[in-house]
Amino acid sequence: MTKPVCFRSITKESFCLRHSPVQDFLLPWFNDNVLVYAVWTSVCSIYCLSMILYSGLCSEHGIKILIWLTYWSFYCLFLRFAVTAANCWHSWISQHGNIPKENEKQCSYSDDVESACMQCCLQQQEQTGNDLQPKRQDSNFPLIEKEFPKAVAVQWVLQNISNVSSLLVTVMFWALVYTGNSQTYVSINSHIMNSVLVLCDIMISRAPCRLQHLYIPLSFNVSYVLFTFIYWLAGGTNNQGQHYIYKMLDYTQAPGKAVVTITLVCLIALPLAYILVFGLFQLRDFVCRWYNKRRMNVHSDRNVVFSKDKTETGKS
Repeated sequence: MTKPVCFRSITKESFCLRHSPVQDFLLPWFNDNVLVYAVWTSVCSIYCLSMILYSGLCSEHGIKILIWLTYWSFYCLFLRFAVTAANCWHSWISQHGNIPKENEKQCSYSDDVESACMQCCLQQQEQTGNDLQPKRQDSNFPLIEKEFPKAVAVQWVLQNISNVSSLLVTVMFWALVYTGNSQTYVSINSHIMNSVLVLCDIMISRAPCRLQHLYIPLSFNVSYVLFTFIYWLAGGTNNQGQHYIYKMLDYTQAPGKAVVTITLVCLIALPLAYILVFGLFQLRDFVCRWYNKRRMNVHSDRNVVFSKDKTETGKS
């Protein structure tokens, strides 16, 4: 029996961390120079690290700053940018920032790309769906191996976790925790800037997103829930000495409320957040395809004008 079209992409392999070409994780969608994405992710990782150090040193909560989901999420965001930057710089150092062009039909987003190449890109994009550019020969790319590079797999996992957890932290804080008090920049950074960085990176990067990877951020959130339960069993308290981390997770006074909260977040809020993230990736891909088609039309018009000028010059 033939699978419906919407389920044909759902295979055992689609749940794994496998993707080709690997350089999609190391490049912005509008440029083929890995140095561009290396600089962006380096700036983001330095910013995140500086905020982690600042919040840790200046916080009145001491070691208990580590018990909140907000900071778990922000630490994952830092690791995501740090690992990505390391992968990008490794690639740039290996190839001096340039992806080798193997033949005349190699597709590129650079300014000197020919219209014939752009036509090749668009035709292959229509066949491959959401890929930002056609498949390349991966043998000459520094991070390409016979198996998917483990460092890039780690980057993909951290990307899936931080994309969803950052948005969830932002929404849940302002919807459920915020009481109208004035906020410090540390709080604004952890509850607004985290999502801003994620959204910017989604729209800049060329990395893919799969709905089948929902289990990755879900596993992260389940791990945090288990931590809160173990912390409660061990007699842990929050910064105010109360026997819970979040009031909505008070296993002592309101265990039923805690179970309902966990169920709603893990089975409804988190999947919805992941679908939103997936939609943003689709929007980015749409913008990319529109951009390529526009560039193709521009180059086609230039070629027509050039051909007419050459013909008229020959006649004269």
